[in-house]
Amino acid sequence: DSDADINWPPPLHELERLQYHISLKEVGESLQQAANAAFPNENRMRYSSVYVLLICWEDEDPQLPVSIEVNGLANVFEVVYNYRVEVWKIPSEGSHKRLNRKILDFVELGGDRKGDLKIVYYGGHGMLARNRQLCWASRANSQEPGYQTVKWNGIQHALEEAESDVLLLLDCCASGTANTDTGNGVTELIAACGFNTVANPVGKFSFTHALITELELLKDVPSFTVGSLYNKILCRIQNWMPAGREMQRPPLHVVLTQNQRLPRSIQLSRIRPSAETYLKDSTNQMNTQSLPSRGASLAISDSSFSTFSGSSLPASSASSTTSLNSQPLISPRIAISIRLKETLEISDFQTDSFADWLGMMPVLAEQVKIEAGFTSFSTLIIATIPVDMWCYVQHHPAITLIGLVKSSNLVSNYSVPTEVPIR
Repeated sequence: DSDADINWPPPLHELERLQYHISLKEVGESLQQAANAAFPNENRMRYSSVYVLLICWEDEDPQLPVSIEVNGLANVFEVVYNYRVEVWKIPSEGSHKRLNRKILDFVELGGDRKGDLKIVYYGGHGMLARNRQLCWASRANSQEPGYQTVKWNGIQHALEEAESDVLLLLDCCASGTANTDTGNGVTELIAACGFNTVANPVGKFSFTHALITELELLKDVPSFTVGSLYNKILCRIQNWMPAGREMQRPPLHVVLTQNQRLPRSIQLSRIRPSAETYLKDSTNQMNTQSLPSRGASLAISDSSFSTFSGSSLPASSASSTTSLNSQPLISPRIAISIRLKETLEISDFQTDSFADWLGMMPVLAEQVKIEAGFTSFSTLIIATIPVDMWCYVQHHPAITLIGLVKSSNLVSNYSVPTEVPIR
């Protein structure tokens, strides 16, 4: 029998969660902080320098030609966003030690300053070691010639301890193995798939292809958060449905290190060239306008995805509330359950007091939707929030993820006919 046919008992930690509750005040503060992090009011470039390290294997697996997509991503970061980019290939000899040394050197690049951002990308094979930690591999099968591995989770600690902010972009199997730890700056991870899951292969359904496409579409936005980028990649991948079978595997967004008292998100934007550089580039462009541009778009601008191009981006810098109002309804939301300390009655949900509670937090009044409420041993409510916010919500055992939704409660006004037996 397969695992799906076995009636496994509920995990112990799931049952233990039922003991925990949280007050309305604590919920409001937690969600407000998450909203402030996901939708900051500033509409400018936060970093003085952005360094990008794109990693793949020197001995590339011919069955997984990631270098095609790595070069495309390098082009976007360097030509479109004006970041400092290096493509580095893991050598076949001394792979782990040399990658470890490279990451340490990368952390120190520019002096490891708080005002800098470091972006690390990997494309290739990934797998879980016996200790359930992520390893990168040059081949899918350990029996193949040229098979080499590096123990990534150990190397990742150096990035988490960096003074600068760090964004990790991992396009490999088992990439969603979160190695959460304490650190100095903000470290965020967008992974192609979850724990012990297979990522899509190279091609138009891959995580990297979606990343390139969304970065191209966002290039003219003054500033956007990693949460917004993740939301767009998720929308794109989840709406791909090839004939025959569904290939989409949802990416994962994890905040690895963060100041819990004052959470914030990594923000991306193009670095505008100086006036001297701009004039020089403009002259060169006029002289070579008949030639194909190196920065030509690599993305496939499928009109079916144009709806998502502004799903969570600020329409203006006036306020975070204004920017949130620009989100179309088609953008998915995260449904969560919240076990409250307070015991609320039906009248509490129907009066203005509950609306007043939401109204105390300007962002929440616009974006947190209370979908259902139940009398429990206290009160259980189901709410929805933007995908962009979820990873910035401070962990609490009384707040549980339910899933992704794309509509409001469809059965709120539905009652089962009395003549229909309920089993």
